[in-house]
Amino acid sequence: MSNTVAILGAGPSGLVAAKEALANGLVPTIFEKQAELGGVWNPQTGAVWDTMRTNISKFTTVYGDRQYPNDTEMFPSSSSVFCYLNDYADEFKLRDHIKLQSEVVSVEPVGNEYGASGWHVTWKTNAASTGVLLESQTFQGVIVATGIFVKANIPNLPGLSTFPGKILHSNEYKTGQEFEGKNVLIIGGSFSGAEIAADVSTHSRQSYHTFRRRFWVLRRYLPDYQERNGSLIPIDLLFYNRKFYSQKSTTNNDEETEENIIFKKNTNLLSFCQEQQKFEQLKIPKEDFKISINSVISDNYLPQVENGSLVPILGAIKEIQGRTVQFQHGQTLLDVDILIFGTGFQMDNSFFPKAVLDKLKYNPQDGLQPLILFQECFHPDLAGLFFVGMYKGPYFAMMEQQARFACRVLAKIIMLPSKEVTEEGLRKEEEIRNQTFPRPQFPHPEYVSFVDKMASLGHSFPNLDKLLSPKESLAAAFGQTRPSGALIMMEHQKAEIARRFMSEPVTPSHYNFVHSPKQTLNQMDFVQQVLKQFENT
Repeated sequence: MSNTVAILGAGPSGLVAAKEALANGLVPTIFEKQAELGGVWNPQTGAVWDTMRTNISKFTTVYGDRQYPNDTEMFPSSSSVFCYLNDYADEFKLRDHIKLQSEVVSVEPVGNEYGASGWHVTWKTNAASTGVLLESQTFQGVIVATGIFVKANIPNLPGLSTFPGKILHSNEYKTGQEFEGKNVLIIGGSFSGAEIAADVSTHSRQSYHTFRRRFWVLRRYLPDYQERNGSLIPIDLLFYNRKFYSQKSTTNNDEETEENIIFKKNTNLLSFCQEQQKFEQLKIPKEDFKISINSVISDNYLPQVENGSLVPILGAIKEIQGRTVQFQHGQTLLDVDILIFGTGFQMDNSFFPKAVLDKLKYNPQDGLQPLILFQECFHPDLAGLFFVGMYKGPYFAMMEQQARFACRVLAKIIMLPSKEVTEEGLRKEEEIRNQTFPRPQFPHPEYVSFVDKMASLGHSFPNLDKLLSPKESLAAAFGQTRPSGALIMMEHQKAEIARRFMSEPVTPSHYNFVHSPKQTLNQMDFVQQVLKQFENT
C-alpha cells in the first residue's frame, strides 16, 4: 500500500495528478469509467460539440511543462484539446497506469472513519470478454478528479412532461445541423448556454435564448487599452497578469465598500461590452452595476442577435403546455420544437460513506460550492484524501498546482498548512457558499492570486515580497536553502525576472520556473513574441 495513490478520473485533472504522482515517487492507478481518456473533452462521451473552442487561449488551456504544437489555433478546438491530452498521456507514460472502463463504486476509509490508515477502493470493470468484474484494493491516498460535469441538471419546470418535442442538456449537444428548420429554445445563461444558442441559431429556423439574469458578453479577443494602442489580444493574456491584480488590491483600500468595488468592475466590463447595450433584453442598466453580474465569452452571440436569428428573452419560464412556452412576464412562444438546457451540472461523490461526506459538508444541489475544502483541494481531517479540479471554473494551472501539492504531501516532501491556517481557509469557503443574491458566478474569480497561493503551498512559486526585494536572493525567494545550479546562474537576472513575473501574462509555465527556469523563460519569450505580432496587426 505504501506510496500508492488511486486517482478517480482520466480527464485533465486526473492525468496531471498521475504525472505529478510519478514525478514524486508515487505509484498511481487511474480509474476511468469510459473507454477512452479525456473526461469532459472526450468527443464521444464528454460535454463538447463539433464547433466548440476554448474560451481562453492555448497559452492558458495547457499544463506548465507541455505546450500545444505551434500550428494550433489560438483558441483550440475541442478536438485539439483532446489530442493534447492524449499526447500528454503518451509523453509522461501515463497509459500504463490507467484502468479504462473501470468505475469506482466505493471509497472507504481505513483505520478510522477519516482514513487514518488509507482508503479501500472498490471498482467495477466492464469488459466484453469477462463482463462486469468487481475488484478492490487499499491505497495510501486518493485523489478525486472526476470533475463537476457529472450529472446534468434539468429543472423540473411546470408542464415539462407535456412537451412533445426533443429535450436535451448541453452535455448532449453535438451539432446544430440536426436542428435545421426547427424552432429551438435554449434555457440558461451559462457559458455553454450562450455558446450553444449562438451555434444552433446558425442552423435553426428560429432560436430563442432565455435567462433570468443579464450577463456581460465578452469576445475572445479584446482591445489592449494599456500598452498596445487598442490592438486585439486574447482575453486571458489581457486580464491574467499580476500587475492587474496588485493594482486592484492596492487601490481598493480597507474603507472601500464591496458595492463600490463591484461597481468599478462592472464599469470596466462595460468598456468591452458596449455593443450589447443596444439590445433591450441584453442592456445592463447603470443601477445594476452595484451587484455582481455574470459574464459569458462568445464571439457569435451578438452577431446572431443582430441578424435576428437569435432572440434573447430575459425572464423565467412560468409554464410549458405542449409546444407552447409561457414566461412569467407574459410573453409566449408558440410551436417550439426543441428544448436545450444549459442549466449546469451536479457533482457526484456518492462513492464516499456518510461520515466523509458530512466532513466535506457535501451538498450536490449547491451549484456554486458543493464541497467545503481548503483551496478547493483538501480537508485537513481527511488523511490522504485530495481533490483536483473539483470546483466550478477550474483551469489547467490550478489543476496542476493542486495535483502537485497533493502528491508532494502524499510523498511526505511537504506538509499540510497549520491547523489555524486551514480552519480560516475552510471558514472562508463556507462564506462563499453562504452568499445569497446575487450569488457569484464562480467561487474563486481571482484566478491569478488563487493559483499563486496554491503554488506557494506546493513550493512551486516564489515569495513575491522576496522576489521584488533587492536584498533577497533568487534562491531565497523560492525558499531554497540549497539553491539549484540553474537559480545560481540566473541570480544576476533577478530584477528582470521579478519585473516579468509581475507584468507579463500569467501562464501555467510560470509555476514551473523553480523546476525548469530556462524552459519557463523561453515560453515567456514566446508569449511576448505573439503579443508583438498582435501589436503589429
